[in-house]
Amino acid sequence: MACTAFGTIATVETAMKVHHEMPHLDPDYAEGHLFNCLSPRWVGCGTGWSVTSALDVLVEARVVDEACYPWVPGGARCWGRCTDWKSRVTKIAGSTHLTRPDDMTGWLATRGALVATMTVYEDLYCYSGGIYEHIEE
Repeated sequence: MACTAFGTIATVETAMKVHHEMPHLDPDYAEGHLFNCLSPRWVGCGTGWSVTSALDVLVEARVVDEACYPWVPGGARCWGRCTDWKSRVTKIAGSTHLTRPDDMTGWLATRGALVATMTVYEDLYCYSGGIYEHIEE
């Protein structure tokens, strides 16, 4: 889903600022390039895409800046990149998969942003308020 591309790119942009200790750094990478050009062909708005897969793609491939490939709602599959796109790419060195809340808290305190996901169970649709807790049947 496109939301995976947006969350992943935002996290990468923020992590760069923290890593380089440059809060005024303003990286702006193309969510559309990640979603339309680099995601597996089966990904679409109705099928979903995992954050882990999106990060793996950014380790293996290079994403262009937003000015080179601006987001267009309902955009098509990978057309309209700037002519010099191959010279305007960035690749991430790697990613870390965290599952424990303490590890996530430590990461946020020392390394900056992280991408988080939530599994939505059927009982969420019956949620009426307070702190949601999944009910096993």
